[in-house]
This record gives sequence, structure tokens and C-alpha cells, in this order.
Amino acid sequence: MDIDVREIINIPKIQSMGEALFAATGIASAMVAINGEMLTRSGWRAACTQFHRNHPEAFQACKKSNILVRDGLLEGKKQVVYTCPHGLIGAAAPIIIDGNHVANIITGQFFFHKPDEKEWHFFQEQTEKYGFDKKAYLEAISKIPVITEDRLDSIMDYLSRFAEIIEELGYANLKSKKIEKQFDLPRDVAENPVLERAGPLHAGTCGFNESDQRYNNLIDNLPDILYRFCEKKGFFFVSNRVERILGYRAQYLTENPFAWKESIHPEDKKSVERALSKAKKEGFFDISYRIKDAKGNWHWFRDRSISIFEKAGEFIIEALASDITQRVKVEKALADSQRQLTDIIEFLPFPTWAIDNESRLIAWNRAVERLTGVEKKAILGKGDYAYAVPFYGEARPILIDLILKRDEQWEKKYISIEEEEDIPMLSVSFHPLLGEQGRYLAGAATKLYDAQGNIVGAIETVRDITDQRKAEEKLKRSNQDLEHFAYVASHDLQEPLRAIVGFLQLLEKRLGDQLDEKGKHYINRSVKAGHRMQKMIQEMLTLSRVNTKGGTFKLADLNIIIQKTLDDLHSIIDQKKPRITCAKLPTVNVDADQIRSLFQNLILNAIKYNESDTPVIEIGSRDDGKYYRFFIKDNGIGIEPMFHKRIFLIFQRLHTNKEYPGTGLGLALCKKIVERHAGTIWVESRPQEGSVFYFTLSAKR
Repeated sequence: MDIDVREIINIPKIQSMGEALFAATGIASAMVAINGEMLTRSGWRAACTQFHRNHPEAFQACKKSNILVRDGLLEGKKQVVYTCPHGLIGAAAPIIIDGNHVANIITGQFFFHKPDEKEWHFFQEQTEKYGFDKKAYLEAISKIPVITEDRLDSIMDYLSRFAEIIEELGYANLKSKKIEKQFDLPRDVAENPVLERAGPLHAGTCGFNESDQRYNNLIDNLPDILYRFCEKKGFFFVSNRVERILGYRAQYLTENPFAWKESIHPEDKKSVERALSKAKKEGFFDISYRIKDAKGNWHWFRDRSISIFEKAGEFIIEALASDITQRVKVEKALADSQRQLTDIIEFLPFPTWAIDNESRLIAWNRAVERLTGVEKKAILGKGDYAYAVPFYGEARPILIDLILKRDEQWEKKYISIEEEEDIPMLSVSFHPLLGEQGRYLAGAATKLYDAQGNIVGAIETVRDITDQRKAEEKLKRSNQDLEHFAYVASHDLQEPLRAIVGFLQLLEKRLGDQLDEKGKHYINRSVKAGHRMQKMIQEMLTLSRVNTKGGTFKLADLNIIIQKTLDDLHSIIDQKKPRITCAKLPTVNVDADQIRSLFQNLILNAIKYNESDTPVIEIGSRDDGKYYRFFIKDNGIGIEPMFHKRIFLIFQRLHTNKEYPGTGLGLALCKKIVERHAGTIWVESRPQEGSVFYFTLSAKR
């Protein structure tokens, strides 16, 4: 039997109920005929209305999905929960009238959890696949609500009951049509037998009847108060929900129809009257006001119309009233905290600003006014990245946005950017629009939280480091010049020094017996000094080439490097017989030759500066997250704390060459190598207690 759904179901009434459901709960819903026709639609999200169903190819995918859902329900399933082709969750329940599956009640356009990185990538691919505006589409997706599966069960239970009521109304109307047809009665005689089947109502009402118990139960289970109000006669229907919220029985309000109006806060009565007057012209109102409950406590209510019409010369309002007292308290607390935050930010010495969760500017202090030339009154409250324009000349995500939502494309725009858990995101960027020649700014951004731990926005502060950057660049050029000079000088000094040593040795050989012991001693000392100078020049050359002639960084197993280093030191190891232990070391991204030289110097020092019968050396590492911390521990002679920094300087020796031979360049070379690897090196030691040399290497691969 073919049933025309529109003839047996009051579609406008179902539409208003769907709108009431959305207004009360934020749940989107629709009723779709079995042929795919959309009969009602309430609360649909922009992601669907502006994108998925507004693009021919994307809409075809939606239609195919609807067919699959319909077919699943046609197979006799009571409910279907599904993921649509565009990644949103939906659910549906059937409407069956007189054994015929005529339509489906659908809810959806939500997530079970916030999209993860993989799911965000899927939505980004959607923009490319269908040519959506990326920013607008992803913003629409970010506004899709998240509900738990438990809550979905409650929603589906509600919608299933709603479907049952529609089925009963539809069945009653279907029977009515059959009677009409049988007796050939005109429609104005056989009116809707369910909505008005009780006939004329009690005198004093405005023609409304709620005799159907199921319908009443549905209304009473709404989280808000549903009511009908006549301008002249006051309340004549109010749902029982009013007793749970305000303590008034529904019967009391219908028997005292103006009690509600009289309970409105005196300061709010005029605004309510203005809203009602305006509603007569525009057919809609949405207003917030205070109302007193049965115990004398004030509640904040949001009152919004579902429908406004005239009947029998009466101006009638159907509306939903929601208790928003808690929300108003939270908003007030948030406003107070924002005001405090603004006061604090205002007097910070560095340029600082803050945004809320909707990316609207809520703070812009005097320092940022001076930096950008933009006054607070001209920009406060604006969104759509307006706060980025003074810095970059365009509305775009900046650090304060990236702390809330990472975006690799925009992060690449920064000179440097880094983030660690529970630490503000840090950045360095150049801004050509600031000052006469542009300014370098170091930025820091972090999230803002409310008392419950919810993210409510973000804050960013910047520091002008232009002078510092210029000084660093000047120092870098100076260091490069010095390194070049050291390299040239070291290289050019070797040849004359070799000549001097060579001539002294030749002189000793030719004169032979003609030299007395003192002459031989002088020549021998000069040759030794020349060799020592050659070694110093060689190490100076190595030191100068750490940055300019270093190798490429590659992944290297440090266990292998340690083994090769110990092989290089086999002569002194065989001589001193140290006991060396090494824990398992990580694989890191380094210049392998330089790290080998680093370990060689540190191990050699641990053996050399050791008077123990058996030198003990321990090598190990610790994972500190962002860095690996390495150590070389010995039981040697130790170092006075006052010299802990001095030993890393060039030619700074604590002992004579006779006590411990050396050039004083080994630890300076170690420091240079570690710094090239973006690490630090230091020592912890006391005399006669041994030493522990530490250094760090990046854990990034």
C-alpha cells in the first residue's frame, strides 16, 4: 500500500518539535521519506549544509549513504548507527505506519571523540577532493559536536519513542482518511483526529489540547519547559518540567496564568515586554531574563519562541524556557577571570595579547600597541586572525593559533619553532612591517585553562631581539674570520717550524763531537719545543676546522664508535691497564669522526690524569627526552671546582708539561665539537675524588 506521508503526518508540527529538540539539547535531527525526500530538518551543521550537500559529487556520496541506511532499516533493524562517507557519525530509526515503512528519523553530524591527526588529514584531503575552501571547511569541522556512545543510546531511545508517537498519529490520521473516503466527508468536518480529537476545549483556553499521554510524557522529558501563552489570558499550558526547575506545579501556573509574568525580575520586565512587542512584528523572540522560583531564589532563563500565531483573535506564543543559571555563573566567572587577565596583561612590559576559543581577541596590551601602532579599541573583539595583520600584513594563523591547533604549513613560516609538553611554544620570526628595517621577534605562546581544566583560549608574548640577532650575526662573522685566520696561520706556520727543527737536527748531526754537553742539551730542548709547537699548531688547525671542515651528520651507533676509539688508544691502554666499562649507548645523528675525537680526548684524559694503581673508567648515557646525556666517570686526581669552567678554554692548563704532557687544547676541542652538535659539556669533580665529564647530544633523528 502506497502511503503519502505528507497527507497523514503534520510535517510543520514535526518540524517545530525537531527545532525544539535542537534548541533544548543541541541535537540535529531530520525526517526522511522512504523515497529519499527530506521532510524536516533541524540544527544541521554548516559542514553538511554549506559543503557536503552543496557540492554535486559530495552530495551524491550523501545520497548513497542514505540509501544504505534506508536499506538497513528496511531489513527490519530497529536502529542503525553509521559513519557517513564524509567522516561524521549518524544514527537512524524507522517510522512504520500500518505495516508500511514510510520514513526514517535521523540524527547525526557528530563525533564520538575529537578527530586525531589521521582523521584531520582525512578532512584536509576532503578539501582537495571537492575543492572546498580549506579554512572555512576545517573551521566547520572543528564545530562538529562530540557526544559519547552512552549519550547516543539515550538520544536514540528518545528518537525511537518520538518515532512511535509519529507512527500512532500517522495511523490515526490514516484511519481518518479511510473514514473520509468511505463517507465522502469534507476535510473541514473530519479534522486531524489526534491533535484536535477532543473537540472544543474548556472555555477560557485558546484551543489547545494535550490529552495524549505519550505526547505529554515526551514533552515532560524535555530538559526545558514547553509552554503556550495567550497575550490576554496568560498561561494556559505549561509542561510539568516547570515543577522540577522552579518548584511551581504546572496546574498552579495554568490556574494563575500571570504568575510567571509577575515573577520576572523588576529590572528585566521592560526588556521582556519589548521582546514580545517585537515578536508580534517579526514572528520570533529569543531573550534572557531573571525569574523567581517558589522558594524565592532567582534563576536566569533563556526564553525562545518555537511558533507565534493568531487564533480566534488571540496572539499565541509557543516557546521553550531553559534554566541557564549555571551557564550565566560560569560566563560571569569567565568574564571576571578575563578581566583579571586583561588587567595583568595590560601592565606587562612585553607586547602581549590573548584570544578565546573562537579566536577572538580578548586582550591587547599597551606594549603591543606601541610595537604595532594599532590601538586596542580598533582591534579588540575581532576574530578571523585580524591580530596577525599588524605583524604580517595578512590574516593568517600565528603562534597563538598554532598552540591550539598545530599546522605544519604555517609552522614552516617561522625561522624556528619548538614545543614541549607543558612548556610554552617558542618561536623566532622576522617581521618586515615593523620598524624601518623590520624587527626580529622571539615569541612564546601557551594555552589558557579554566578552573575545570578546560582550554578557554591562548596567550602570546613577544620580545624584540633585533639588536641581539644583529650582534649574534656580527659575532658569527667575527668567529668565522678568526677561524679562517687560525686555519691560515696554523697551516702557514707549519712549514717554517719544520725547517727550524730540521736545521737544528742537521746542526747537531754535523757538529757531532764538537758540541759539548750543554750545546747538545740546548739543541735537544729546542727540537722538543719545536715538536711540541708542531703538535699545538696541528691541534689549533683541528680546532679551527670543527665548524668549517666538519663532516655531515648521519645516524651513528655510538657503541661502534666507542669500540673504534678504544682500538685507537690501545698503546696507552696496554701500558696503564685501566678497567673500562661501557653501558649500551644509543644511535644518534652526529658527525661520527668528531664524536670519535670527543670520546678519545675524554677517555685519554681519564687515563692520563690518574694516579691509581688501576684506573677505573665508566662510560654511559641517559635519555632525557629531548637530549641524551652522556658521562665519562673516572677515579683520577680530580679538579678544584674553581677551575671547572677554565679547563674548557684554549691553552688553559692546570699542570706543567713535566707533570702531565699536553697542549691545553683537548677539552677546548671537546667543547667546540659538542657545541657544533647543539649540546653542552661540563664537569663535576673534587680533588682526589675523581671526575665525571658530562655532555649532551640531541635525541632528534
